[in-house]
Amino acid sequence: MTATGALLLGTDLRALGIARSLGRRGIPVVAVHHEGSTAVPSRYLSRRLAWPDGDDERRLDRLLLLGTTGYRRWTLFPTADDTAALVSRHHEALSSAFVLTTPPWPVFEQAFDKRAIHAAAGRSGIQCPATITVSSVEELPADLNFPVVVKAAVRLHPTLFTEAKGWRADEPGQLRDVWRRARRYADADEILIQAFVPGDGRNQFSYGALCRAGETLAAVTARRTRQYPRELGHSSCLVETIRDEEVENLGRTFLASIGYSGLVEVEMKRDAVTGELLLLDVNPRVWTWHSLAGRAGADLPYLAWRAAAGQTVDPVTARPGVRWCRPATDLPSALGDARAGALTARGWLSSLHPPIEIAPFARDDPRPGLCELPLLAVRRAARSSARVVGPIRANATARRAGRIVASFARESAATADRLVERLGERRQPPAPEYEFQAHSEQELHRLLGVPWPCGEEPAFALAWSGVLARLEQRGVPVGSGTYAGWNDGDLAFARAAWCAARHLPARTVVETGVARGLVSAIVLHALRTVGDARLYSIGLAPPTATVDYAGIAVAVDPEQHERWTYVAGSSRQRLPGLLRTIPTVDLFIHDNLHTDRNLRFELGCVLPHLSARSVVLAGDVDCNAEIAYWLRRSPGGFFAAHDRDGGGFGGSVHAGASDGTGAHDDAPPRVIRDGASSPAVDRSPL
Repeated sequence: MTATGALLLGTDLRALGIARSLGRRGIPVVAVHHEGSTAVPSRYLSRRLAWPDGDDERRLDRLLLLGTTGYRRWTLFPTADDTAALVSRHHEALSSAFVLTTPPWPVFEQAFDKRAIHAAAGRSGIQCPATITVSSVEELPADLNFPVVVKAAVRLHPTLFTEAKGWRADEPGQLRDVWRRARRYADADEILIQAFVPGDGRNQFSYGALCRAGETLAAVTARRTRQYPRELGHSSCLVETIRDEEVENLGRTFLASIGYSGLVEVEMKRDAVTGELLLLDVNPRVWTWHSLAGRAGADLPYLAWRAAAGQTVDPVTARPGVRWCRPATDLPSALGDARAGALTARGWLSSLHPPIEIAPFARDDPRPGLCELPLLAVRRAARSSARVVGPIRANATARRAGRIVASFARESAATADRLVERLGERRQPPAPEYEFQAHSEQELHRLLGVPWPCGEEPAFALAWSGVLARLEQRGVPVGSGTYAGWNDGDLAFARAAWCAARHLPARTVVETGVARGLVSAIVLHALRTVGDARLYSIGLAPPTATVDYAGIAVAVDPEQHERWTYVAGSSRQRLPGLLRTIPTVDLFIHDNLHTDRNLRFELGCVLPHLSARSVVLAGDVDCNAEIAYWLRRSPGGFFAAHDRDGGGFGGSVHAGASDGTGAHDDAPPRVIRDGASSPAVDRSPL
């Protein structure tokens, strides 16, 4: 089974951890904008998709549509309780369109519904806090031991009750008021009254795991030292990996008893009075601090992606002594501990010593960290407004505000990245002097060892006409300078890419620079006759475009997506990780930012991955000197041509060419002006 990418059902901190885990390995990641906005500005998130408000039926229809229009057999990662339950309940229908990481409902329910969790724990001899339900406030027992916590049995829809970890009651009158309040949001049998377990964060533990039919494949054991809010916190803010055999045995025993498959967190607490370890809750999906496991040597999302794709996963356990902290919530929690006399400034600082991951900051992905405080302010404002306008309207408003904050950060950072590169262009050395010759396409075919004239001309002409027709039907302008002021899709360049893909033949093609996707579409057409060939395209929208890549690659027909992987981002961000997942590259196409620095980086990355018989194509080679240096450092025959706008492109045909000719160390590269006959297609400058 082959998985081509990951589709996240959420854009919160949990989703950010998955996006980074997979994106750093070159796996494309797309998310529906559902829960939170922390992940939205991440460089590892290729695209954001709309997620409908309303009932599960509309959301299921949306997923099934995605599964048939470009995301077929992608791996599905729900990041919240409601989306995980949706996937589980419709497991059979969704499994035909996606690769799932969530178990079917009969298994999932035993880790989702607290009533089923307690029943499964009881059958395995695992202790839970004493819990009861009542059908009315009059049935509340008079002999309860206080304090108690009132909890929701399931969390399917956002309400004040389900969004809270629980509501504490310290005496009978308060319990009656709390139960009546909870009854506004849930049926009586879904309201649990549970004994409060004494102890602070040092008594709270988690066992996170990736399982297959109850067998643990990878695991992390942790102490959740601080949480926010301090009591009955809904989010951990300081977590440390540990070794605790009792915690590990309890978690492993419970998951084996229900035959669980997928990612899951088992929450426990040790009673500070009796010392008994009790099972509190289970999260049958990724949890807030799951990225800590990757820092400690057990990258759970990536391992889950491999397991879902049918790949081998060697058993691994996270090493102890690694910390995870979220300062935006840890600081208020630490201040609360300090006011209670449970923490000193020195104690707080010592709890943050390395190795530690500071969420959501990352050196290779700084934007989510920069947006953390504005987004938290938006969410807290939403929680406050929920008491006035209701949680559903408040959450919708928060999502819209979060999108504005994250989109602004992402657009500003992307523009700054390009500005730095453009400023670098002004420091470029003079372009080399080339000796021009004729019949470039004939030279390419000679170097490839195939006859001339080319027998692929009619097939290319038909494909190129179809690509232009698709753009015309969509009202997309073509011609010089129509893509944010740049040219896109030179005809001769596209024809060279077609011939290289067909004549090698190329099974793995990597392209940097996508734009309208004319060359991408042509290469995908060419690969139709090459078995299991695949095109990987890395690209960004121009600074004047929207951050969503809906305007990129419009020339690519959805029917071609089966052979295509689009990786959003710059080549500096994404190319090294992508190449680590590809054994060899048969055809590399550079049509990206044409600076010495950028071209040197891309060619340096791809050279070790070129197959024994391969082709490198680079656009606008007369804009910088790097292509000349590259040709002197690498084997192969060089050819080049000039398009109608005067910009040159060139290529290097590596080992396996007909005569092995290449550039000499002391001789300038030969540049051959295009003098071949024109195909019977529209030659409008593109």
